[in-house]
Amino acid sequence: ENNKPLVNIKYAINQLEKNLFIWKQLSKAYPFKLTFILQPISMWLEKELSQEENCLFKYLDSVSSSQNLISLFDKNIYNEYTLSLNKLCKKLEINYFDSNKLLKGKLTKNDWIFTDRAHLTDLGNEKVSDMINSIIS
Repeated sequence: ENNKPLVNIKYAINQLEKNLFIWKQLSKAYPFKLTFILQPISMWLEKELSQEENCLFKYLDSVSSSQNLISLFDKNIYNEYTLSLNKLCKKLEINYFDSNKLLKGKLTKNDWIFTDRAHLTDLGNEKVSDMINSIIS
């Protein structure tokens, strides 16, 4: 519908709150530490793209209508979303980490970590796994 924005962060956070509330209750009943980590997205990470990422993204842009999807990952949307997630997690007493901030500056242009703007290569998964391990250990 033309009048509705592509991204409704308040709606997304509201839906996520329902799920996180359930997870929080489970973490009390079956004691475990609950942590929420926002996944890395190529436009949010502020990493200079590798040669492979540049080639893949150019190809994907040429064969699909990904321009609409790209707008979903706008930096302003990211800023509002990560702030909202942080507030929600504080409200529910859940640890919150933004992998885009944690990985910033730890990757080089030569690190080919994305297969598209949201999915990771084996190296990307390894980098994120190492980051998660440092958070939970």
